[in-house]
Amino acid sequence: MGKCTKKTAAPAQPLRITEARDVLSEQLSLLDPPRFWSKVDSSGGQHVCWPWLGSITLSNGYGQHPGVSPLTGRPTMRAAHRCALEIATRSVLPPAVRVLHAKGCSKLCCNPKHLRPGTAAENTADARRDGALRGKRLDADRVRKLLGLHQAGVTRESLADRFGVSLVTVHSILTGRTWSNISGIEFAGPRKGGRPRKPKVAKPTMEQRRQRVQEALS
Repeated sequence: MGKCTKKTAAPAQPLRITEARDVLSEQLSLLDPPRFWSKVDSSGGQHVCWPWLGSITLSNGYGQHPGVSPLTGRPTMRAAHRCALEIATRSVLPPAVRVLHAKGCSKLCCNPKHLRPGTAAENTADARRDGALRGKRLDADRVRKLLGLHQAGVTRESLADRFGVSLVTVHSILTGRTWSNISGIEFAGPRKGGRPRKPKVAKPTMEQRRQRVQEALS
């Protein structure tokens, strides 16, 4: 009986210290730290929130910054506060690790002193503590109050934080997609199929048609 000649794959060798440092340095450089910190307002000092001034996701209201996904290695938008902690600590956090804000801290804050790594359970507990999971629904009175604050100059991000809703919800109210019976705003966005909504044109009456025909013949 012949011996099996199939070769088994050699176990992956761990990276040497110098190789690991090179990989870490490359991943952090892709975040472009100088460009990142240029989008953070740290003028208030070390003990206050440093608000993110760059792009914000409409779905959850967190800041976002271009980087590379640690899972796929492809370019993607990453949470700004997560990037801030990684750059400050010079470490790339595993995907399962959450980055938590300190109590009472804005979700746009990128001050590393207000951030800490944690678990998904800790993140949920913090959300309950801050009232983000209370599930408050908007009613007519709250929508009127939201509209009034917006007219007074309050930003959409602040409105989302104040009323415990997403930026998408605030945007939908202010554009008339929802609660148009309260706001009086006529939604002019695309339909579900992506086609622009055709403006409503009143059809001429029979008498108006006769007059147009007479004017054309005269």
